[in-house]
Formats: sequence, structure tokens, C-alpha cells
Amino acid sequence: MGKAGGRGVSTEVFRVERALRRKGSSERRCLGRALKKAADFLASVRLALVLLVLLTVASVVGVTAWEGIFQSGPFVLVALLFFINLLLCTARQFRTAGLAWRRARCGPWPGWGSGEGAGSPEAGEEQEAKAGSEAGGRTEAASGAEREAGERTYPRQALEAAAASLRRRGWRFLHREAGRLAWGKGLAGYWGSAVFHAGLAVVALGGLLTLIMRSWGAFGLLEGETFVDGRDPYLVRESGALPLHLYRGFAVRLDEVVLDLLPDGKLHDYKARVVLFYRGREVRRGEISGPTPLRYGLLTLYKHRFGYAPAFALLDAAGRELLRFYVTLETNLSGGNANVSYRGDFALPRLPYRAEATFYPDVSGQELAGGRRPRLATHRPGLPAVYLEVWRGSEPVWRGTVVMGREAAFAGYRLRFDHYVKWYGIAAAVDPGVPVLYLGFLLSTAGLALLYGFRPRLVFLWEEGGFLRLRGTTPRPGPLWREELAELRRAVEEAAGVEVWGERNP
Repeated sequence: MGKAGGRGVSTEVFRVERALRRKGSSERRCLGRALKKAADFLASVRLALVLLVLLTVASVVGVTAWEGIFQSGPFVLVALLFFINLLLCTARQFRTAGLAWRRARCGPWPGWGSGEGAGSPEAGEEQEAKAGSEAGGRTEAASGAEREAGERTYPRQALEAAAASLRRRGWRFLHREAGRLAWGKGLAGYWGSAVFHAGLAVVALGGLLTLIMRSWGAFGLLEGETFVDGRDPYLVRESGALPLHLYRGFAVRLDEVVLDLLPDGKLHDYKARVVLFYRGREVRRGEISGPTPLRYGLLTLYKHRFGYAPAFALLDAAGRELLRFYVTLETNLSGGNANVSYRGDFALPRLPYRAEATFYPDVSGQELAGGRRPRLATHRPGLPAVYLEVWRGSEPVWRGTVVMGREAAFAGYRLRFDHYVKWYGIAAAVDPGVPVLYLGFLLSTAGLALLYGFRPRLVFLWEEGGFLRLRGTTPRPGPLWREELAELRRAVEEAAGVEVWGERNP
């Protein structure tokens, strides 16, 4: 009774364990199906199109209305989903390319024909069966003819000559199976689409890194001044959600601002000669202009702004100097390089006056009397002057042109224009996404070169009934492929000295 009870308990335990295993297996299958559906959705073309539309709309809004959208959470989420979509599509592309590459090199080959449907497994199986039945009938007829002719055999030298002809034309021997020799050309083209998708995924990754980890700040320097990060304030400062705090404490010294002028004296570009210091030592020295920023690792210095800074001395009625100061004037480029102006307003220190100043690099030969405003004839340094308008509240006090070294007198004070220097605005950015973006563009370019520069082709050569057979296949058949295959068949016939049968031979 005890044994029977023990067997009953064991059977019941076995049934429970089997039920639990079935339940666990069913749960794993359900989880696998759910993960596959999620992966299919994330890798779908429909999702990619929707995300592209959203990114395009957000980019238009960011450029025209609200720049802060690029740092917003929804935009980062859409960009992250787009990156995941590209990543999954790239993985599938590499899997497909790997299978096609391996099949091309080692077989079984997907098709034998060169016409419509060449390259598909179904077409390959049908053509293989058809070729086998035709070959059987021709082989029987050929064997009877050989017996009548007295054991006629196919010379091996012809096959070797045909193979040598293929090799001279750049075809590479791949594999031999069942007497058939497989040759390939342009097989790197199988990887074109996969490499292109990988480049797009890397570009998306670089954009994500820029959105999340980029830090950016702008500052201005007079010629001869030095800006130190962490000590001097930035004019503007922006950063992503997780900024990469590198190169803290770097310093930039502005040695000179160089103007690039056209032959007629108009402004073409402006450059800054700077020295970059990091951790107390000089690490880079060079020029900053529009097309050429200065780089050190992930730190990049860009051109931001430029202007003049006239130096003034304020004197009292007795001629005693009260103070000296610089006034940084903005460069107005709204009218194009032909209508550049350098102007700004400032408050006179310790006095209830404000002034508006416009700088002119050269006023030679112009009539300056009577408070007339000069015109900007050239940007070449000559006789510099400042046109001043001094106000007390809304009441004008003095208006006129002050040449360098001269004074403007008003209300018992004198304002002397001593000299001037140029100033330069520099934008410093630490962006880990930039090298990733460059890598992505290189990969995408390489993928396009593989996709359109290499067309995978396969040809198969074998002996059949005293003749040579030559057939070919390509993923992208067309008239050019058929012409190439016909020319190749003629070259093999000439080299082998025997007739070569192709797709349309009886």
C-alpha cells in the first residue's frame, strides 16, 4: 500500500513538473513572440517614415521659431527612436548581406539564368531542374555519338583555357561543386546597402551625442587679451542634458584680428590669430575664420563676431584725465558686405550722459564740418574717426565727427578719441558627436561606392556532352548584364577553341 501510494505521489509530482515546464515553455514562446513583434515594429519602414516627418517638422520649427526644441525631451526621444530604427535595420541588412556573400562564395547558388527572376531561389530551382533534364537528354545523345565516333572525349585543356580567360578578365574563382566551376566579380557590392545603413546609424548616433552631451559658449576678446574658462564670464552659454565637461580651465589669447579685404577695399572675411592654452601650457596656435575653426581634441573654437573698440579718455574742463575706457562696437552686416557699419551706444561713466558711436576706418578726403555723418568708403586703415552723438536723456548735447587724437567738448567735459583696437567673438564648443558624424558620413559614402561601384556577378562553367556550358546570374539583371555575358561567352569560346553553350543554346 505504501509502495502504491509512493508511486501515486511520484506520478502526481511528475505531472505537476511537466505542467510547469509546459507553462514555462509557453510563457517563453509568448515572450519571444512579443519581443519579435516589438523588434519588427521598431525596424519597420512605416515607423522610420513617421519619425523622419516628425524630425523634419521639428527642425523647421527649430530653425524658424524656437531653437530650444533641439534640447527638448520629445525631440531627443524621437531622435533616439530613429536611431534604434536605423540600428535594427542595419543589423538586418548585414545579416542579409552576409547570407548573400556566403551563398555567392560557397553555394548553393540561387539561380542560373540571366533574365527576369535571376537571383531568386525559386527561379534557381526551376532553372536547375530544367537544365538537369535537358542535360540528361543531350548527354545520352552525346554518348551515342561518341560511341559511333569511337570514344570521343572532351579535352581538359579547353576547360583550363576557359578558366584562364576568365581569370584574365578579372573573374575570381570561388568554388567547385559537382564539376561546375563558380566564378565571381564585384562581390563587395553585396555589402553596399548594409554599410550605407551603418553610416546612417552612426550619423544618427553622432546627432544624439551632440544633442545630449554638447556644451557651447561664446566670449569676446580685445586684441592682446586672454580669456580663461571658469574665471571670465561667457556672453552666451548653452549645454545639453548631460554635457561633457572636458578641457575645464582652458585659456585663449587673441593676438591679432586680420581683415581679409577685396581689391576695392570692401570686407570679405575676418580672421583671428589666437593661442590656445590648456593646463598651463600652449597646445595650439593658429587662425580662426569662417571655413577654418581651431581644433584641439573635442574642443573647437569657431568664429562668432568681430568689431572695433575705440579707446576714449574723459577729461574735465581743466584738462585733467578722469578715466580711460574702451567701447566695443558691434559689426552690422545686415546690408551685406557692401553696407557694413560699426556702431554701438554706451553710457559715459560717472556722468548723466550717454553716447552713440559709429566707427570709420578711414575718412580721408571727406567733409566733416557741420556735424555731417561721414560715409564708409573703405575698410582699409587710414584716417580713423568716430561719429559721436551725445545725449542727456532725450536732449541732444553734441553731435559731430572726432578724428583719432581729437576731442569732443560738451558741458564742461572733453571726450578724446585716443586710439582703437579690434575685438573678436569666439564660440568654444565641446562636442563628442562631431567625430562620430564624420565617421558616419565616411561609412555612408563607402556604402554608396560599394552599392553603385560594385555589381555582384556570378558565372558558372562546366563541361556537358563535349561542349562547355557558361551561365551567369546577378541580383540586378539588365541589358548591360546580358551584353557582358554574351561578350564573356565569346571570349571563352575563343580561348577554349570549342563551342560554349549559354542560356539560349539548344
